[in-house]
Amino acid sequence: MKKTVTALMLASLLTAGSANAQEYYEGIRSMDIYSTGEWIEIDGLANEECWANSAVSVQPVEVVTTDWGVEPVEIGAYAASFQAVYDANYIYYFIKVVDDTYIPYDKDQMKGDTGVDNVELMFFPDPAGRDEYHSSIDARSRGLSQIRIWPGATENQTSGGGYAGGRMVEGKLTGLEYKSVRTDYGYDIECVLPWSEIMPEGTEGNLATGKSILMDVNIANCEDYESNNRLFIMGWSGSDHNAWRWNAEFGELNFKGELPTSGVAEVAVDAEAPVVYYNLQGVRVANPENGTFIRVQGKQTTKVAL
Repeated sequence: MKKTVTALMLASLLTAGSANAQEYYEGIRSMDIYSTGEWIEIDGLANEECWANSAVSVQPVEVVTTDWGVEPVEIGAYAASFQAVYDANYIYYFIKVVDDTYIPYDKDQMKGDTGVDNVELMFFPDPAGRDEYHSSIDARSRGLSQIRIWPGATENQTSGGGYAGGRMVEGKLTGLEYKSVRTDYGYDIECVLPWSEIMPEGTEGNLATGKSILMDVNIANCEDYESNNRLFIMGWSGSDHNAWRWNAEFGELNFKGELPTSGVAEVAVDAEAPVVYYNLQGVRVANPENGTFIRVQGKQTTKVAL
């Protein structure tokens, strides 16, 4: 009788494992990414032609992640999205967040890396290494990279884990540069990451046209400094809080080669739209003078010196 019970239990576990595998694959996201030869200034503004190219898709970060067995929280009007392009040496992101409780990086007020609004970028270099089950298989020792950045940070501060985490020195990662801009709706971040710091040696071939790697984006929302707690975490592909160590639900990043120029969208400026100016900290300025400002008219955003 004991052997019969054991066999039944084993069959049940195997069946449950298959069901879980099928369930998580249903949510896997996939995006095509194109290479660009355009110079991208990391200034927090989407003023390069590549960001207006219709082939550079806007990817919603809309999955409310949760620990297993915990009900997702309500997110209200919060929303986030990103775009990405690449070249031989770097990957570039433009991230847009709608957030009415802006809690930026502030070393004097924050109690920990995750206790303020933050963005986490996760990579795994080889799709063949995706773990099939959520069985606590830690992928960090096999090349998973986690990079965390914050709105409001001014010196390219970062933290993280895995391959990239091991290459960080005193809160810095060679070649990482990002700039955030406070907006009426929340904040934008423009970011560049070198492939050399997130792709282990020997995996560079997966960046070739026609190849793919695994990636996920998590964006966390906080409501105050005191609680040192993320109210919720939004994900691009994965639905749990473990993307920092598990690659099971990472999306697919498919390298498509040169960005088609035929897809460049025309950015029309409404001549009747009001012109609004902001300083480089994202604060609206009524009468800009003697400095550099962000000029917004309709859908066009430019940096100007007055």
